[in-house]
Amino acid sequence: MPQGVLASVRGIEQQGYRVESAASGSILDIGLKLPNDFDVNYLKKGTVLCDPQFSIPFVKRFVARIVIYETPQGCITKGEEVMVHSYTSKSPGKISSLLSTVD
Repeated sequence: MPQGVLASVRGIEQQGYRVESAASGSILDIGLKLPNDFDVNYLKKGTVLCDPQFSIPFVKRFVARIVIYETPQGCITKGEEVMVHSYTSKSPGKISSLLSTVD
């Protein structure tokens, strides 16, 4: 369901070999049959496909382990604005709490 549009999978390749199925998180080349009026510019590397019966829910909050190598201000704090990267997508976010820190 890229962009909420139903699509049919024509074929799946993993590392250059045709496969019948793949596990979640796999990196694949997928051939899709899309409606004629679908703008293919919405598709890019990192696009996530899902079964319409088992759609992937959007989240507003999540727990993450963050590794910091360098920051201009020297530390991160609650309320810090960050950029969240997921594959080729990115969205602005904010750190709402720090469960623990390790120096």
